[in-house]
Amino acid sequence: VHVFEDGTPEEWCILREEVERLQSLLNYDTNTKKILLYTQVMKGNSLDLFRDSLKKNKEDSTDKQRTLSEDRQQELVLAASLNDVAKRVFPMGLLSVDRQMQCLAYEVCMGNMAPEIFASRFKKVNSYFEFFPVRNPKQHGKLRNNHPMTGSQLTSAFYHALPLEFQNELNANPSFLRKQKKHKVTIEHMVEITSQL
Repeated sequence: VHVFEDGTPEEWCILREEVERLQSLLNYDTNTKKILLYTQVMKGNSLDLFRDSLKKNKEDSTDKQRTLSEDRQQELVLAASLNDVAKRVFPMGLLSVDRQMQCLAYEVCMGNMAPEIFASRFKKVNSYFEFFPVRNPKQHGKLRNNHPMTGSQLTSAFYHALPLEFQNELNANPSFLRKQKKHKVTIEHMVEITSQL
């Protein structure tokens, strides 16, 4: 796991992903341990902001959420504190997720990348949405996250990112058309067809 100071949004998402994986490997099942781990992987301004945010959110939490267990309160405090750091990391703050979703759905194009590589990167970027800043991360005692695109929203975005000649090939492919009618098109299926071109 790398140490995060003043990195890019992508580096923030990678850090969050790495820490989640590490928490699972270390069997960190309490939020106290998770908070401790995050203090070990941040430094400088990010660490200062995280610690200040923990303190502020803990004070807010004890005032507003007395009915919740201590671990649940800490979970909400951790989520809100990570969200505060993310708001500083992402240049558009709370608007970042909307902008990135729009970009992924309408503006990304595969270019001359191999379909398998493009699909892998496309899915990776989509998976990062849960780490983007969110408005009211601990609303009414429940965690709120941004959610990655799924289903037809995801496959439609991927389809529109393909070059026109690939789209034309898909539209002429009987297998693709059958799956499309049944709303069962997957990125993997599109990659399988376009990889043969």
